[in-house]
Amino acid sequence: MRPLDLYPRFFVYWMPLFSYLVAAGLWHLVELSRTSRGTVTRGVSGVAAAAAAIAMMLLVADWSQQNRATAPDGYAGVGRAVVRDDGWNSYAIGGDAQMLDYYMPRPVTVLHSVEQLDRALRERPLLQVGYHDMPWNNAVERTMAERLKVRCDSVDAAPVIVYQCR
Repeated sequence: MRPLDLYPRFFVYWMPLFSYLVAAGLWHLVELSRTSRGTVTRGVSGVAAAAAAIAMMLLVADWSQQNRATAPDGYAGVGRAVVRDDGWNSYAIGGDAQMLDYYMPRPVTVLHSVEQLDRALRERPLLQVGYHDMPWNNAVERTMAERLKVRCDSVDAAPVIVYQCR
């Protein structure tokens, strides 16, 4: 099960398409209730159209009230720990790497392989890497975290571990 903080991001990008699909479905239900000869079919499609319209209005109202500029609970501390302006190069690994990049105030490079991590460790004098240890992290991400655990200091910015390598 993916965390609930991914769903708001889903609606940021997909809400226009989702709205279009719901509108098309509503149009179809309204047309069905208008053109149908059966009383039961007309009633059921009319009630379904009304229920879908109300659900869509509630979703849009909730979606429009959410502040996309702030990180969800637990990620605000990561912003302070991961993104520093004193010469550190910021990276992220793991299943939430894209989410860390999304919520950070400046871009964070996402590392996808052990080779990329080793290259960054060799080329960057001050390196910090955010890692959220989640059950869906794959073996490569866990291997990268183990290497960082051995070579770097760690700062716990719950729920993310920030490794700082010199």
